[in-house]
Amino acid sequence: MFSLGLVEDDHNIATTLRIGLEPFGFKTEVYPSAESFLSEGLSKAHHLLVIDLNLPKMGGIALCGKIRERFLSLPIIVLTAQLDEKTAVQSLQAGADDFIRKPFGLLELKTRVEKLIAKAGADRAAFKFNGLVLDKSSMRCSFEGRDLNLTPSEFTILSIFMTAPDQAFTRESIIHRLDPEGLVHDRILDSHISRIRQKLRQVGCNSIKISSIYGTGYRIFYE
Repeated sequence: MFSLGLVEDDHNIATTLRIGLEPFGFKTEVYPSAESFLSEGLSKAHHLLVIDLNLPKMGGIALCGKIRERFLSLPIIVLTAQLDEKTAVQSLQAGADDFIRKPFGLLELKTRVEKLIAKAGADRAAFKFNGLVLDKSSMRCSFEGRDLNLTPSEFTILSIFMTAPDQAFTRESIIHRLDPEGLVHDRILDSHISRIRQKLRQVGCNSIKISSIYGTGYRIFYE
């Protein structure tokens, strides 16, 4: 099941979407304001965000910009009652990937969500998490312009974590990605993780942590 974050202040619309999308395999978590998402939703491992542009206090365009400061490739769909050219350009510049006008049908939203999630999974070549940028095309990872100088194995491990911040990954799943033949074992993985932590500290990235989860594996999170 995919996790969606819905930032919508209209309770009726939010409830309709949350209930209506669940049979299609989407678990939707609702945030009634931009501020509630920034305080509660940034640490969640959502696959896609749906944001109403007409939010109280901080609007949807400003929220898109805030999200893009931390997440380079998280898909975003914006909802709006009216979409003129200026609003469309501003939304795209702030980081939105798609638009949908109100009123709309669940099947239309479902189709747009599925297409964006599929595209993100197939095409994502870069990840950004609170200043930490990982670029698959160049095999480089940097924090505020300072290169971590990761080995290929370290790069693979960190790219796994950054696909879903705050999500736990089992040791077995990480080891399988590193070496499907099974030659990598727990002690080698622990050594890789230790070096990644050290390199994060060396470039001054002290707010991002990789924690061990007893009996499960590891996760990356923002402190």
